[in-house]
Amino acid sequence: DRVIIDILKSMNARIETSNDKVTVKRSNLRSIEYDMRDCPDLFPILSALCTTASGTSVLTGLRRLRIKESDRIKSMTDGLDMMGANIKVSDDRMKIMGSDLKGAIINPYDDHRIAMAFAVLSLVTRGETVILDAECVSKSYPGFWDDLESLGSKIRRSKDV
Repeated sequence: DRVIIDILKSMNARIETSNDKVTVKRSNLRSIEYDMRDCPDLFPILSALCTTASGTSVLTGLRRLRIKESDRIKSMTDGLDMMGANIKVSDDRMKIMGSDLKGAIINPYDDHRIAMAFAVLSLVTRGETVILDAECVSKSYPGFWDDLESLGSKIRRSKDV
């Protein structure tokens, strides 16, 4: 999933790379059009990032996302709607307009990538975000919450579903 670096660069992100480290600095992101077929696991974080970009982003090649750990299209759409995002979904594509987002209670449907995407997005939203069943991230990144808190996150986690 290293392709995220190229995607972020195309969104105007400020990125610094060294041998074993990638640093992404707060940036004014711009919208993109991107086909997700070759990197479906990036859909949750990329759709979250697109809500913070200026303009309208279009993500295509989404068909396989309905049969991941959760229906990732529905999972992201539900959470982004609750945060106030302006999105439109059709069969194989999602249009995402840059939005001013607010915190929300997010159900990640036991999907680690959904939980992590909304946790990262909560760093730039107004108000509090609560992630239900937050421990689902231990599937792929057991230290995620500690790392996020080291960046200043004050997100609340709940085991209630």
